[in-house]
Amino acid sequence: MDNHRSHSPVRVLHISLRADFTGGPIYMLKLIKGLGADVRCFVACPLDKPLTGAFEEAVGAESLCGVPERAFTLGALTRLVRFVRDNRIDVVHSHGKGAGAYARLISLLARTPSIHTFHGLHFRHYSWIGRKLYAAYERLMSRLSDALVTVVDSEKDVAVAQGFAPARKIVVIRTGIDEVPPMLHWPEGGPVNALHATRFDAQKNFAPLIALAASAKERGLEGRLRFTVIGNGPDGDHYRAIVGQRALEGFFDFRGVVPNQLVPFDECKVLISTSLWEGLPIAPLESAEMGLFLLLSRIPGHVELVLDETGGLLFDPDDTAQFDAVLDALLALEHRTTGSAQHAERLTERFSYADMIARHRALYTHIARNEPGDPATLSSPPLSLSTSDR
Repeated sequence: MDNHRSHSPVRVLHISLRADFTGGPIYMLKLIKGLGADVRCFVACPLDKPLTGAFEEAVGAESLCGVPERAFTLGALTRLVRFVRDNRIDVVHSHGKGAGAYARLISLLARTPSIHTFHGLHFRHYSWIGRKLYAAYERLMSRLSDALVTVVDSEKDVAVAQGFAPARKIVVIRTGIDEVPPMLHWPEGGPVNALHATRFDAQKNFAPLIALAASAKERGLEGRLRFTVIGNGPDGDHYRAIVGQRALEGFFDFRGVVPNQLVPFDECKVLISTSLWEGLPIAPLESAEMGLFLLLSRIPGHVELVLDETGGLLFDPDDTAQFDAVLDALLALEHRTTGSAQHAERLTERFSYADMIARHRALYTHIARNEPGDPATLSSPPLSLSTSDR
């Protein structure tokens, strides 16, 4: 970078192959909104999707480039390379697996540095040979990346253990959340309402929630517990049919897909997730922001959200022996009217939005200006929080 450019805002192209109310795009939007004048942001995302308008408002129509939704095409790659060159992009930052393929090839073709944020490591459902091929792909792509970002420490641990990339290239930048209301008032009376967000796919693992409802029925808990389910997906009709066949309709309220601003946090005391793998999913984060109790499967990402027993419980959703403890935790909330101030304070400190923004700014400057040192060892401002409080 020449001397004139070194004093100008770093120009960053963010790429996402989704623009809906899911974790990666919401994270990207929060990041762009917080970066301010030090970073000039551009966006490549699918057009005519729920968050497209928000991205356009954040960066301007002239700084938006359309890409196919969750698909790779040579035409889109060519268009992005031209967009990078025309707009003198300093850093390409991809969000999610599909976007990462574009960003690393753009880096190679346009000779522009790239950063990739995983937003979850989705490989556990692959076959043995599929896992081997995916690991080889990630190792190759990591060589084309100047830095990789994970949103929690446990995700970095998995990436290093699987050999996806060397630890020196991976920076942990925790997703920032707004200040958690320390005394959120929960609904009084009626059943304990637990929110569940799903896509009805293998990852979100809906079957254990049906099994948990069946255990609640065996204990005679009709009218005391309810699961409010938002979202839809390929197996939605299948699971709704099973709920009907097992006469569990009284435990479920299926809302379908709802806009992010209409998620019924105010009706619930609990967020329950039975996912098999995650990065740092948006539903538990937003539920934590709202002060909800967290009942989460014990997986990377989730383990960093439940900091003490006042704010949540970790469990194995495929171990029915743990269901009594889960149901007891739900029933213990029956007469509580507020979230945990202690847990809220610790979450606010651990997942600082200001810290998330500052660390990205430092990383962009480091990469764009080709400063010495490995990304993972940057220390001013620090890019990796202590894990001693885990």
